[in-house]
Amino acid sequence: MSLPYIPFSPSQQRVANYFARNFGSGNGELHTGVSTDCQMFRYAFPDWNTNPHAAFNYFNTGVQQVHAVEMAIGSVGRRLDELDSVLDFASGFGRLTRQMIHRMDPAKLWVSDIQPESMAFQGPTFGVHSIVSGLEPSEFDPGRKFDLIFVASLFSHLPRNRFDQWLRRLWELLEPGGVLAFSVLDRSTGWMRLPYEADGFSFNPEISEIDCIENHEYGSTIVTEQFVAEAIARATDGRGHFEMVPRGLWHQDVYVLSDHPIEPPNWGLMDSYFPYSVTNQHVFGTVYGTKVREIVLKVEVLCKGSVFAVGEAQTWSEDAVVFHCGDRFLGPGWGHPVAFSLRLPRPVTYEDDIVVKAYGQWGAVRTFPVNLCEVG
Repeated sequence: MSLPYIPFSPSQQRVANYFARNFGSGNGELHTGVSTDCQMFRYAFPDWNTNPHAAFNYFNTGVQQVHAVEMAIGSVGRRLDELDSVLDFASGFGRLTRQMIHRMDPAKLWVSDIQPESMAFQGPTFGVHSIVSGLEPSEFDPGRKFDLIFVASLFSHLPRNRFDQWLRRLWELLEPGGVLAFSVLDRSTGWMRLPYEADGFSFNPEISEIDCIENHEYGSTIVTEQFVAEAIARATDGRGHFEMVPRGLWHQDVYVLSDHPIEPPNWGLMDSYFPYSVTNQHVFGTVYGTKVREIVLKVEVLCKGSVFAVGEAQTWSEDAVVFHCGDRFLGPGWGHPVAFSLRLPRPVTYEDDIVVKAYGQWGAVRTFPVNLCEVG
């Protein structure tokens, strides 16, 4: 009989403990048990069973996901803890769920995935409602509608027919005034180099993260903004209103969709796809603001909640390099990103609870995890 949780190596356990202490919320430490069946923990790391980067990537992407969820519902002036029903669709084994239960009543959270074993894991582990989905969108019936439906990295894998079908079905499951937020890969994801068809859609069945679904149903999909706009019009019979956030989740764009006009979403302060890291006793990375011409004013490194190192924009010294860099990959009107390298006064470990805290000129404040680049 397999263990319910992946047995972490010592370095992976240090990473898990770090996230538990620093990225839970008011109702306790973050749950860090990961199912032995979870493909996303193993993805991209051949030595996933010992590599601490596999653990950091898994928990960090969950932190990034829950930020996108909070920003999506915030775009209509609401908060997660005000909602009566939320569906995390294609939710896997709970990378996001473990974050969501710290921000809302688990009894008001539904999760759904095509993998029965993931639903058998999530329900009892996190105390949420779990629903096994299937390949046919028309057959998906959760028995209710939702104030918010969030879909991370499913539409980036669907063939053309399923893209439209799932978009329509999930739209049908929204309460009046509800929000559907979903992510896609767009044409600037150049490393995949997939040729577009005339309408701005590309599907490659040979590139997939999941081995339990046939490739013609789940591969890799890249779309243009025009294609998504036309797909939304088809799925909603022209009634849907949407805004798009470039790079709103990792290297994917996020679309926020509702049945009434919404304000352009403000995603606050964002990190890049790559996490903040420590190398040679320096913390380095990039942060940018997504509100109209949001300027990043200051970046701090905290150690157990106290300021450990600090840099302000256009700071050049022996201990800090902080500068505004170019506009590549930014959304229209976004402020210049800030790249930084801050020297730490001493070597650090995960037990020091090192985090990066960034401040924007319009009041945005956000705390980010830091990868200490341990090995073994």
